[in-house]
Amino acid sequence: MMELIIDGRYLSLHTAWGDLDWSLCWPGYSDEATFDVARQPSWFKPGLLGYLVWGGQKMFAGTLEEPTRGSQMRLTGLHRLGEKYAALDGFGSMSLIPDTAIDAAIVRGLPWSRATSWGASAVPLGADSPATLTQVVDADTAQYPGQDWGVLPTGVMVRQARATPRLHVRPGGDGLGIAWDNYASTLIARYYDGAAYQSATRTDSTAEDRWGAKEAVVPKALNDDAAMTLGQAQAILDSMLAKGRAKPGWTTPIEVASGALTDARQCPVDLRSVKPYEQVRVHGITEDIGGLPGQTYVDMPLARYAPAADGKTAVLTPEGLVSPLTDVLSGK
Repeated sequence: MMELIIDGRYLSLHTAWGDLDWSLCWPGYSDEATFDVARQPSWFKPGLLGYLVWGGQKMFAGTLEEPTRGSQMRLTGLHRLGEKYAALDGFGSMSLIPDTAIDAAIVRGLPWSRATSWGASAVPLGADSPATLTQVVDADTAQYPGQDWGVLPTGVMVRQARATPRLHVRPGGDGLGIAWDNYASTLIARYYDGAAYQSATRTDSTAEDRWGAKEAVVPKALNDDAAMTLGQAQAILDSMLAKGRAKPGWTTPIEVASGALTDARQCPVDLRSVKPYEQVRVHGITEDIGGLPGQTYVDMPLARYAPAADGKTAVLTPEGLVSPLTDVLSGK
């Protein structure tokens, strides 16, 4: 049974609740959760920390938002708090050094923790305008191709690449569809080197050989007035290509029932146990959308994972549902 804890209190001891919908995402980890209450407790207020607990383990963590309608309540994923904290040092001055900004925000009440260093050097962001903690961590992570960051339900920050596929969807499902709209094998972007704006170009030669050459320009400069080296700009473009994998996009999510998602030994896994940074090996694929040419399976990285509260079904939304480079090319 899934338990809901708000402000350290089991909600079921204060009011009846139900109609739970929750989802995980990557980057980020906890996405959002909505639920209905029979009567809103008097101690409810926006910003309270909430957890979904299953089998004694925290599965989701977020903060309580204003009621969306009537009795429906919403929890927003814990990683989103980084957008509400300025990147400051311990004296209240702006800091673009990840470790400094993270530690200072934690002292001011941010319910995160870090087990390792996230960077002791300033990231290339404009120094003349306030930055949020999320912007600083994003800028730092962008220099690590193939990696993303999130905040576990325990509050611990993590930065990692996609996990090696351990989950399988049994053959016989419908195709996932293939979208070419925003495919690009080469990305071109501008960056500021401290004196003038320069151009950087990176190409995924594997994608180019397989699906053809196609260029795309990133509409926004990679940085503003903070100096960036050519190597830093190239690393960011490599990261964009690695995260999107410069391949055609998907057009259809997958809905699975209990028993359809298995481990390598074909044993069903509990749908509530899947982590958002997982990859799922989808069998029976006929579209040339990934993997090696001629393969009948493809490894699908998850962008959003939404299991039912009872664990009987789940919706798997692949990374880049329309196209893996859609956000990159739109400058988002």
